Amino acid sequence: MGTTIKSAGSQEKQYLVDFTYQYEIAKAAAQNGVDQYILISSAGANSNSKLFYSRIKGELEEKTRQLPFRKISILRPSLLLGNRPNKRFGEQLAQKIIPFITRFVFKKYRPISGTTVAQGMIKAALSVDSRQLYELDEIFKLAE
Repeated sequence: MGTTIKSAGSQEKQYLVDFTYQYEIAKAAAQNGVDQYILISSAGANSNSKLFYSRIKGELEEKTRQLPFRKISILRPSLLLGNRPNKRFGEQLAQKIIPFITRFVFKKYRPISGTTVAQGMIKAALSVDSRQLYELDEIFKLAE
């Protein structure tokens, strides 16, 4: 679950979708006995970031980690590749340009397919580690 400021209409509405709704779902899961949780966050998530998106993703990670799950896995993918119901010009352009650029520099931000992230989620769920943070390279390794 996630949105953009453009789609949401404001930072406040994006925060509602990207933090509040997601946190409330995680909290309800914990309160109802779910003992394992997988959170898809974002590369660069940091609650102290000056970038709004990175900051709310970091805040979500921190708050979700405080919930009483026996096991929590947090995956931090970068730009997600794949078909979307609504076409966003900037994202379409990024999907074409970023793979070329990240082949040489900024490799930790290279795009990843939604399928690869899903495969990583499955492997993370089956892992014996009780709490784990998976950065982009680790998601690619999980999915192998």
